[in-house]
Amino acid sequence: MPDLETTASAPAPKPTKPALKVLSGTYPQGLDQRARLTIPADWRDQMGNPAQVMVMKDWTEKALILLTPEEEEQYHKKISGKMFNTKIKKLSTIIGKNSETIPFDSQGRLSISSNLLAHACITKSATLVGCGNRIQIYSPDTPDPDAPFNMEELAAAVEELEAYFQ
Repeated sequence: MPDLETTASAPAPKPTKPALKVLSGTYPQGLDQRARLTIPADWRDQMGNPAQVMVMKDWTEKALILLTPEEEEQYHKKISGKMFNTKIKKLSTIIGKNSETIPFDSQGRLSISSNLLAHACITKSATLVGCGNRIQIYSPDTPDPDAPFNMEELAAAVEELEAYFQ
């Protein structure tokens, strides 16, 4: 019988790498015959392979916003307890009417409603853009977000972002 103290033990398993929380990159994606949109597997992994996500209209442009579960949770925390504030209540109602919580199917596809797809002018394909904590979903016919931009507008946006984090 081998001596337990001298028996070599199996090496300890390496810790798993934590999921990257920053979504980045661009993916062109086609919609299938049933108008389902596949979210890339690496992004689903980075989001923690959620069972569902929130998709809403972007009111600043013809696009959709897919919120990560963490981002959706932050949104709900910010508005909970403020339902007697009429502005927050109205905003919450508008967002509720213009968003959906959509489950992923077994292939990582989302069945986004025709109402939301129409808002973003998405018919047969879409362009997915990772924007840190969310995914923007555009029609391929939407002007390129990398097109030349106004440096003054960019500088103002950076200043606003810096103020937000202070």
